[in-house]
Amino acid sequence: MPGILRIHGRPGFSKTFLCSRIVEHLSATSVKFVAYFFLSSDHESRNDPYAVVRSWLSQPAAQPDVSPRATVVQFLRDVLQARPGCVLVVDGLNECTAPADSSSFITRFLEDDKNANTPATRVVVNCRDEPEVRQTLRANDSYSLAEYQISPRDVHDDASTFSRSIVDKKLAKKPEDIRASLSKTMTDRSDGQFL
Repeated sequence: MPGILRIHGRPGFSKTFLCSRIVEHLSATSVKFVAYFFLSSDHESRNDPYAVVRSWLSQPAAQPDVSPRATVVQFLRDVLQARPGCVLVVDGLNECTAPADSSSFITRFLEDDKNANTPATRVVVNCRDEPEVRQTLRANDSYSLAEYQISPRDVHDDASTFSRSIVDKKLAKKPEDIRASLSKTMTDRSDGQFL
């Protein structure tokens, strides 16, 4: 049964950084192949969630190909059957913008992805907690779904280290107790966000 791990959190909770580390880790382990794609709200790929599938396909196939949706999905299915055990990673799926003719493009994308997957396929969907993504993934019992919500507690130590590095760099001549206090205040007020 294909598996999906959905990681979600508010803006600034380092979801993209975490996703890049997941890709690095999976690539360094015994996983046969890792295909990945990072969506961004300021990149034209946000207009087409099938850019994710095209990227996933171009990586194992080594030949980027602009194809109709059905062809791309069938090609993904063929690749996944030929290379069992693939892990597919997408970051920022919620940042896709809907085409004018469809309000459920993410739902259709996730359904097409599910239909292409083989029992040995694993998918990581890393994004904000958007209802369309959540409901689509939870509404299907043809795969096992594991979810993890990033909380301020998860990123507190990183936010603290980051705040301290900024304070130490900008206020290097200030006394230690002032820098420590300011760094702690910044960390507490950030509520785990790095923005």
